[in-house]
Amino acid sequence: MITQRPEGPHFDAATINGMARLPMPQPVLTAILRAGFRTLPSAGGVHEVVLDPQAAELTTAGPSNPTGAHSDMVTEKHRADIIVEGHVSGTAGGQVRVNNQIWLSRANGTTDTGDVAKPADVTHNLFGRHGMDEANRLPASGTATLSVTTSNGTVRTAPYHPRLNNSYRRSPGFGAGGLGPSLPPSALVEIYQTADASDTPYQVRLPATTYSARLRIASGHCPDVPRRWAIRQTVEMALDTFVIAPDAGRGHLVWRASWPVASYDPDRLRAIQIQQSED
Repeated sequence: MITQRPEGPHFDAATINGMARLPMPQPVLTAILRAGFRTLPSAGGVHEVVLDPQAAELTTAGPSNPTGAHSDMVTEKHRADIIVEGHVSGTAGGQVRVNNQIWLSRANGTTDTGDVAKPADVTHNLFGRHGMDEANRLPASGTATLSVTTSNGTVRTAPYHPRLNNSYRRSPGFGAGGLGPSLPPSALVEIYQTADASDTPYQVRLPATTYSARLRIASGHCPDVPRRWAIRQTVEMALDTFVIAPDAGRGHLVWRASWPVASYDPDRLRAIQIQQSED
């Protein structure tokens, strides 16, 4: 099967098979698009995102090292994920707002209270990175819906849940505003280094461009060649991951789209085409 990404060296793309839980558990095919970017200051102090080959390559693993990579290879996220690399200013406090609504928050003085399964990341990143090994996937208190009890009484993380693909789920002291599964085009993101947002924020505006992915299959009625492959379904991709290093002026974006496997004949699947959405 062919995965066709938009033109340009600042893009990387892949397709994966897996389980999705939203709106109900089912096997899906998921298209993933990633773009690297750098930021440029503009009028009013708001930084603009300019796509760039830097950081465009998809990551395929989430090691247990707190400063390591955050895996892109997941079928869905419970909420759009924001990771702020570095930008720590003496405390664990911080806040991220999207279009002036709180998306993530972290109280001042939040530290690791002895939970070695989820080491604090406050010395590295404002809103951090944690690995996805079994220890880091243990549920925090108050999240019993994400856990199962084994026959010997051990509480373990459920085999799959999209909430565990969010980085804040694996970091102590984070709160989420719960504003949705995707980030709006052209949204203004404000990053504060204090829990009460009393400092001057780093401001960045997300791209206005959106992308769609279409599934193409051999129709069975025409020659099996690319120009005759039928368009089975076109899906708008959700921008569900925004990673930024404000002090370095760089980062990356990840979009995702899925199709239930039951909605097409896998034997006839030929290509996933990702392209800029039409206005």
